[in-house]
Amino acid sequence: MAAVRGWWPFLLRLVAAEVKLTASLILRNERSRYLDACLSSLLEFCEEVRVWDDGSTDGWDIVLPPHVIVRSRSEHTNEPAFHNHAWARNQLVDWTLQGDPTFVLAIDADEFVSDGQALRRALEHLPGDVFTLSIEEAWELCDDCICVREDGGWRSHEIGNVWRPEAFKGKALTITDRGHATGRVPDAINGVPSVATGVQLLHLGWANKTERAERFERYAVGDGGRFHAKAHIDSIMWEDRRVSCRSREWPAGLAPYKDALIARAAR
Repeated sequence: MAAVRGWWPFLLRLVAAEVKLTASLILRNERSRYLDACLSSLLEFCEEVRVWDDGSTDGWDIVLPPHVIVRSRSEHTNEPAFHNHAWARNQLVDWTLQGDPTFVLAIDADEFVSDGQALRRALEHLPGDVFTLSIEEAWELCDDCICVREDGGWRSHEIGNVWRPEAFKGKALTITDRGHATGRVPDAINGVPSVATGVQLLHLGWANKTERAERFERYAVGDGGRFHAKAHIDSIMWEDRRVSCRSREWPAGLAPYKDALIARAAR
């Protein structure tokens, strides 16, 4: 028995070494936002980052970090425009799976995993095929804290955005077009029992007030209440006094990027 126990550290390292965690994200004209920090953060705990560049014109991909692989919409003909979210998302899924990942982390270019190493440990040791992170909507970035919105449809909640492709072999891995509410994982994954990792996903997309107003216009016109309740869309532009937030500390893993993220959100 002692000899068996002595093998466990080696076996655990062997299992961990075989894990290939691939971050999968879509972008268009993101270089001036959070992209550089997002990629750097992901590469601290992912073996690979697969990017579907859906028509960027800002030249962000002139210099690519190692292990970041990009597929561009410009490589194709007769492709739909960027506003066809489902087409782009499905291209991203197909492109990501070509890398034979053990796990896929579906993430956007303005999102950050609070503790990448904790996520890896969870994936290496927890049973399951779909795993959740708790998404937190950052409404303001301060030097001493992040203000996370916690009212109405903005409350922090679990999302199943990490999945094991091996478990879904033979199934149609497609994403249904739901306009601005189009999901980030294939429909076949929705409804599958999920396992919480205890890790947070910080969404910074609303932290810049100017961009918040621009995004409101896109949602108000593009969605028009078809998939998001009108009251939820309207709440994007609530006055500060009406918004309920809680303060959370900056995750230690984001310390190297904190100043840059605060400066970007304040523009």
